[in-house]
Amino acid sequence: MTINTLAPNRFTRIFEIDGDLDLTTSPDLKVEIDRLLGAGVKNLIINLSLVKYLDSSSLGVLVSSLKRMQEMNGNLILVSPTPSVLRILELTSLTRIFEVFATNTEAISKTALVYDFSQ
Repeated sequence: MTINTLAPNRFTRIFEIDGDLDLTTSPDLKVEIDRLLGAGVKNLIINLSLVKYLDSSSLGVLVSSLKRMQEMNGNLILVSPTPSVLRILELTSLTRIFEVFATNTEAISKTALVYDFSQ
């Protein structure tokens, strides 16, 4: 798994993940998310367009990270899940918990509504 990190604004980061999210890679994802939280990032957008497989350990990381982001008045948004990943999210009813957008641009627009960037 590789993570390409983009910074569209000072409050938001985008993780573009390439590879499977499973028992061997979910600890790395958690470390990267923890690093962002420690740096004061409020919103994380995770682009799943290149993720073919995701298991329960990764779902656990995503759910616990969403809760932590929300406790900090932030959000964790999922973008462009592949059909197989979307099916897993639907089967586990996580599409009711996570906001899921088709593009990074849509997700960034959602986060921009939360903050006044003029300050």
